[in-house]
Amino acid sequence: MKVKYFIPMAVLAMSLSSCLDNDNDNEPSSTQSWTYGDCFNVVTTTNEQGYKITKEPRYNFALSIKGAEAKMKISMSNIRLGDDIALSSFDLPALTATQEAVDKPITIVARDVVPENQATSGVIFDNIEVQILNRVIQNGMSGQWTASYVYKIRFSVNGKYNVTVFPLTTLLYGTTTSTPVDGGQPYMSTDTRYAIVMDLTDTANPVANLDITGAKFLAAMPALDMTFPKIPVSFVGNALQLTAANLIPQIKTGSTVTPYPNFPISDLNLGVTPVSGGSLNFNCVANTHGTFTVNSVLAPLSPSTPKTDN
Repeated sequence: MKVKYFIPMAVLAMSLSSCLDNDNDNEPSSTQSWTYGDCFNVVTTTNEQGYKITKEPRYNFALSIKGAEAKMKISMSNIRLGDDIALSSFDLPALTATQEAVDKPITIVARDVVPENQATSGVIFDNIEVQILNRVIQNGMSGQWTASYVYKIRFSVNGKYNVTVFPLTTLLYGTTTSTPVDGGQPYMSTDTRYAIVMDLTDTANPVANLDITGAKFLAAMPALDMTFPKIPVSFVGNALQLTAANLIPQIKTGSTVTPYPNFPISDLNLGVTPVSGGSLNFNCVANTHGTFTVNSVLAPLSPSTPKTDN
């Protein structure tokens, strides 16, 4: 599986970097819209400890570009913040969008935004930050390219509620370095893919599976598909964290999943922020290969794939 940049709105970066300054009605224009629903909200309340998870929010985006100006309209539904704001929908006015380059996210940052559909309700978005990174992923079996957008959404409401949005499945690519504890030669790979698959059955105690495709931590180790199951999840700021003192990985062969006690994992720590990426660290005892540490720099785009905008 490979990833490349595929930016249908690449014209945004070019338009916003131009010096056009006129009101010509004949200026080229374009629009794009998409929906983000495979996600959940993490809500914190000012002056209160802890957080709560709310499921099945829905975010709709409509980007319009005319000449050198880009505007984004954002609507959201099924938003649960507290007893005073529950199951609400918000339609925000058009906000300015920017994009530094075709391989960078479309970005919206705004303050003191009043929803158009709740102008008299007293609801104010103190601040909102949205980033949308457009990418396509190539399936290694079929060779087909499929759009897979990466979203970062954070906002606060009425000086009370703070919301960070996370995907149900986070797909990441790693520059992974394995170092033997006995001082042997480190091994590095850029081919391993990681997927964090959330399980929100118990929103008070969320867990996630860490699926690893093409895991190869030693030169003598065959590439394996692994799952690190049911890792406890926590949230700190805009980051999702997985932490486990000890676990037994599972090896996937076709539809068969088998525990693999010959590769016990310890001291696993993963921290990731939507769009920005993060890091993964753990220790492993690899049967006859000794003990080694694994450190991976995680990113939403593959480090081994050439950049392209078409």
